[in-house]
This record gives sequence, structure tokens and C-alpha cells, in this order.
Amino acid sequence: GLDDPVIRWLPDFEPRFDGQVPTITLRHLLTHTAGLSYGFMQPVDGPYLQIGVSDGMDQPGLGFPEELKRITEAGLLFPPGAAWLYSVAMDVMGAVVEAATGRTLGEVVADRVTRKVGMDDTGFSVTDRDRLATAYADGQPPVRMGAHHIVPFADLSGIKFAPDRIFDPASFPSGG
Repeated sequence: GLDDPVIRWLPDFEPRFDGQVPTITLRHLLTHTAGLSYGFMQPVDGPYLQIGVSDGMDQPGLGFPEELKRITEAGLLFPPGAAWLYSVAMDVMGAVVEAATGRTLGEVVADRVTRKVGMDDTGFSVTDRDRLATAYADGQPPVRMGAHHIVPFADLSGIKFAPDRIFDPASFPSGG
């Protein structure tokens, strides 16, 4: 159910707010009201950046267990349900899907979505480099992204990209 607590599937996922562990539900995750954030939406000294929480597009080789541990340690910016903020909630939801089904997120998405619509070559990883588009960032002319690239975002730290992350099978499938 949408109002079931996330800890039903992820018992160690207990981020704190003001020293307390509030209940986060699946509805909170799906509506971006869980109290979570993205690192790129925080100041440079924000907890997500200090702890190394991935925004899902960087850090090749980072798996779900370590990412969830980091998110838990970073804590909540507000109590669940109190506000709205785009966040890593979809990545946490991806971990819930894996725990609830006993399958990888890639397998679930393929079975329930992409294969059903004939997208047999769509997924969270790529094995043939020639099949992947080259990543570019804004610029005059556009700039080809390197192994690690930061795209400026507001007055904050910027959005971090590691385009080759998709070739590392240890990288978690980012639900976001």
C-alpha cells in the first residue's frame, strides 16, 4: 500500500530529522515529500555533498547498499509530508522495488514496461559503447563531457555527471 512504511522493505533505512526517525511511506517517496534532497540542490557544505550521496548520474561503481547508507546518514531536510522537494526518493523507491520483488530494478522495468512496448535494447547498462550517444554539456560550441563533468546549477554546487557510469555493472540502477 502507498501508506506502508519504507522500512517494511528496507529495515535499515531510517534517516533522522531533529534526532528522531519519522515514518517515511511509499507515498512520501513517490510524491517527493519524504524530506530527502538531491546533493546538487544543496549548498556545498550540505550533508548530502559532505557525505557523498550520489544524485544517480555520478560515482561509477556505487551500489544501492552504500547509497542507502549515505542517504540515511545525511538525514532529512524536513519531516515527511511537511514539504515537497525533488530528491533521491526515486532511487530509494528503486531499492524498495528490488526488495519487494527479489529481482533487480532493471529486470522489473524490462518485464513490466520496456519489453511490453518493444524496447528490447533499453536498460540501466550498456555493453556496446558504439550504441551509446556521446554526452555533451552546454557551451559555445557544446562541450563534450569527460569522465567527470559538473554542469552549473543555480548558485549551488552543480550537477555531477560521470557518463561512463553506465558501463560499470556495479553502479546502482538509478530509479530517478
